[in-house]
Amino acid sequence: MSYDMNNAIENTEAEKRYAVTYEIHHTTMDLHEALVLYRELVSDYPESKEARDSRQQIHNIEKLLIPTITQFDRQSDLVRFYFNHTTPLNRKPVSN
Repeated sequence: MSYDMNNAIENTEAEKRYAVTYEIHHTTMDLHEALVLYRELVSDYPESKEARDSRQQIHNIEKLLIPTITQFDRQSDLVRFYFNHTTPLNRKPVSN
C-alpha cells in the first residue's frame, strides 16, 4: 500500500475546512455562511469524507429552512384570507 502525500494534505485541508464550517454552522448559527462553505468544500474535495458530511449538513440546513418558509407562507395566506373574507372591526357589514 503506497502513501499519497498530496492526498493526505488535501484530506487535512478538507478536515480543517469542515471543522471551521461546522463551528460556524453550530456555534454562530450563520446558516447562510455555513451553506456557502459546505458547498465550496463539496466542490473542492468531492470525493472526501468531509464532502459526504458536508452534503448531509447541506441537507439538514435545507430541511430546517424549507418547512419554516412553507409555514410562513401558509400563515400569510391565512391572514390574507381572513382580511379578504371578514368585515373589519370598525365597519358594519354591507347588506345586499
